[in-house]
Amino acid sequence: IMGPLGSGKTYGCIQKLLKLASEQEPNEEGVRPTRWAIIRNTYIDLANTTMKDFREVFIEGEMGYWKIGGIDPPTFHCTIDLEDGTSIKAEFVFLALDTDRDVRKLRGTQFTGAWCNEVKELSKAVVDMIDGRIGRYPTNIAGGVECSWKGVIGDTNAPDDDHWYYTLAEEETPLNWSFYRQPGGLVELPEATPDGKPV
Repeated sequence: IMGPLGSGKTYGCIQKLLKLASEQEPNEEGVRPTRWAIIRNTYIDLANTTMKDFREVFIEGEMGYWKIGGIDPPTFHCTIDLEDGTSIKAEFVFLALDTDRDVRKLRGTQFTGAWCNEVKELSKAVVDMIDGRIGRYPTNIAGGVECSWKGVIGDTNAPDDDHWYYTLAEEETPLNWSFYRQPGGLVELPEATPDGKPV
């Protein structure tokens, strides 16, 4: 989704991840297992914006815990009991992928899906690589159930018209891709007649 600054795109994506995690089919133990990649171009932006906003929705202590440090990327381990007696068990793995060379960080990874935050700052190679790493978790062997949904969601401010995002959104939309444009908060409406119908 592309939209103006401050229009709630980031929070919408975070809520979408929570919704998708809650809709994963449960295994025999009643657990809904998922694993998500959350991608930004640099760790500074990841820590100062993406993770900060994520923390406002996924409350540490109430909904899970963070593991930060060591050789693994920052990860939020989420457990939420649902009203139907099942529970969400989700991992949210935060990755900084700034250049085409960074795609090697994704080799061997297995995710349910991914969220690319501020897509216009990412290379097309990064987006292509993450697209090949989704739908790989859970499986009957790992997680005890098949993956119910797979995909990549993303948000961005408007890119330049020579950007790969613009080309795909406006000129050459690939199969199974959807692009949405969020209007600004103040949109001028057409004039209306006294009965409320547009002129």
